[in-house]
Amino acid sequence: MTKTQIKKNLEKKTEAMVITAPMIAKVMQMRRSEAYALCEGCNYEKRGRNTLYYIDDAAERLAKRMMV
Repeated sequence: MTKTQIKKNLEKKTEAMVITAPMIAKVMQMRRSEAYALCEGCNYEKRGRNTLYYIDDAAERLAKRMMV
């Protein structure tokens, strides 16, 4: 999958520009611990107790991970 395909898939599922690590894990069918490790170092927003990561950054990291 390419970055744009992953980005469209995540935006379609969440209908937003930001996503949490557990939501990434659910959509991409991966473990939550892997999703948290993947999001480490990405740009994020803190909203209350939630850490919301930008889909663009998460999609880029997922694409790199899938190419290896």
